[in-house]
Amino acid sequence: REASRSLANVVENVIQKGEAGRAAGDANAWKLTELGLLIFSIAAAEASVKSLQRSELGPLVPTALSLAAKLSGDKAAPEFLRARAFSLLHRLGDTVTALVADEVPHLLEAAAAGLAPSEPLIVRVSACRVFCRFLTATANEQLREDLLLKKG
Repeated sequence: REASRSLANVVENVIQKGEAGRAAGDANAWKLTELGLLIFSIAAAEASVKSLQRSELGPLVPTALSLAAKLSGDKAAPEFLRARAFSLLHRLGDTVTALVADEVPHLLEAAAAGLAPSEPLIVRVSACRVFCRFLTATANEQLREDLLLKKG
């Protein structure tokens, strides 16, 4: 339990420092954000949705998911940070569909945009995984068809 609490504190601090640095214009601060998302995704991926919510990482779930959703669609973010955001969303797919199902259409649109030939390869590969993972998670058939035909 103590190790989980320490891990949660490390993840929270690293993400906060990374985002504060990015906001302040530090060109290398994105690496801290990426590290925080990586550590969080590794630690959280092993847990079921319910056990994750009850764990020490539970309070970080909304923060990490919303940050990953924001970064995945941010073309100004470094490509490896965007790829890490897509990776986290893919790795925590069950958690995303259980806790923020209403965000799935936005994630699908960000993933579809990430598939564009103008995007870096690492972003396109990561976006493709998210696109495939969440395409069936939305009940909006019109959105699914539009994304598949126009961007998929």
